[in-house]
Amino acid sequence: MTANTEKHIAAKGEQHVRRSKHAMTAAVGLHRAEQQKNYWVRRTRLIAAARENSRTAMLQKKMASNSGVPLLDVKLLTKKTEQRQKREQKNVDLLSFEFSDKSYLLFGTVAS
Repeated sequence: MTANTEKHIAAKGEQHVRRSKHAMTAAVGLHRAEQQKNYWVRRTRLIAAARENSRTAMLQKKMASNSGVPLLDVKLLTKKTEQRQKREQKNVDLLSFEFSDKSYLLFGTVAS
């Protein structure tokens, strides 16, 4: 090989290395941005859950003091109510889906 050919091959290799480093840096930056986004989403959810739990605890204490029922009983009833509400919401969603499916079969349109 001639000296010019060797220089040309070396220059091409150097350009390839530069490009791959740039692509790697961009990928790392994108990954970091995604991690930051996930952090803020998770943080927001955790703060909202903490606020909700604090609010629920305050209301439970107030219910217990106003009604004369022990706080433990109020907590148990609240938990049971939340579980029932969650279960019934699933039933409503299922029935809504079935109604939508049947209305499509009968009328050819989706009920809204």
